[in-house]
Amino acid sequence: MRFMSFVTSAQSGPPTPELMEAMHKLADREFKAGRMIDSGGLMPLAMGAR
Repeated sequence: MRFMSFVTSAQSGPPTPELMEAMHKLADREFKAGRMIDSGGLMPLAMGAR
């Protein structure tokens, strides 16, 4: 079974380098543990279905 998660922030603008580093560390840990199988982006809205 696959799940999609979103991480949101009240901060506007692009993520800080510190936050990006923390997200990469988390993703690496989850990949190694076998809990994360993909970290790809989403397709453009125009390609979606309703």
